[in-house]
Amino acid sequence: MKFQKSFPVAIAVSLSLVATPGMAQRYSPPNEPPIVAGGSPTGRSGGGASRGTCPLVDTDLTALVPSGQHATPTASSANIVWARSTQSHPTLWFYSPYTLSSDMPAELVLIDKHNNIIYQTMMDHSAAPGILEVPIPASVPPLQLNQGYEWIFSVYCGPENPVVASGWIEGSVLNPELSAQIAEALSPVAKATLYAENGYWHDALAELAAARRANPTNEAIATAWRNLLQSVGLDNLSTAQILQLSSTSTTAHQSQ
Repeated sequence: MKFQKSFPVAIAVSLSLVATPGMAQRYSPPNEPPIVAGGSPTGRSGGGASRGTCPLVDTDLTALVPSGQHATPTASSANIVWARSTQSHPTLWFYSPYTLSSDMPAELVLIDKHNNIIYQTMMDHSAAPGILEVPIPASVPPLQLNQGYEWIFSVYCGPENPVVASGWIEGSVLNPELSAQIAEALSPVAKATLYAENGYWHDALAELAAARRANPTNEAIATAWRNLLQSVGLDNLSTAQILQLSSTSTTAHQSQ
């Protein structure tokens, strides 16, 4: 389900509706991150083992989301971990270097602007290292437009000291012109390019992830996937396997 149009936004795009293998999928972030509870959407896009709680790995737990140092109203430099989605129930993506199991589960928590946990899920089924697809189900209250939601993804190698990645996602809406162009685009690569170059990271990533899973040997899709990840410094994950996990979910919704 996509958000319905609520206000016009003018975005100039001049892209072909048919993607070619040489087309660059480069993410262009919005000009300003949103103001969220606590100020700015700071977080930690990756986490490594500490005190021997998790096995040593070559690549840390990593959220597939843009991050970088930016000045904020409260600090000269802070790590901003944030991206937009047009989906009311988006999918989040994480690279786990660990073999998940009932003894080493992963957990996602989604928190609204009032600091209420609106979704919590535990993934405790066996899974090899790879990119994890974690959808927000339709039973959860939909993301509200122009509001930031904090997500926290943890892997528990023991009862204490989990490895954690955290950041923010904001509900957004396409302007009519861009929406029409995406609807007319003739391939997942072309759709992802339009999303990415207009600042809709989660939509671009989901479009290409689905295409890559369905067509794992397609060179054009593989190149587009690698280009998109490379544009935010995550090209080292471009060959990782994309996994779907079962989960045991609990949800909670509290009014303000």
